[in-house]
Amino acid sequence: MNGMRFDQFSDYLHERCVLLERNNLSAEQRLALSQAIMREEDAWLDWKATQEILDSWLGISKEIND
Repeated sequence: MNGMRFDQFSDYLHERCVLLERNNLSAEQRLALSQAIMREEDAWLDWKATQEILDSWLGISKEIND
């Protein structure tokens, strides 16, 4: 995940969810993957919220400076 852009991380997370849905994993693998995905989804939500706040602040800054 280090060095990824937000869109790359989103694609990575989607691919992991597809892998989980395929049903060709053992019960232990499914559990480990689902727990990892839950942690990654939390990170995705934090990143998305931070990005939206930054975009908002940058928009306000642009309005003030124009």
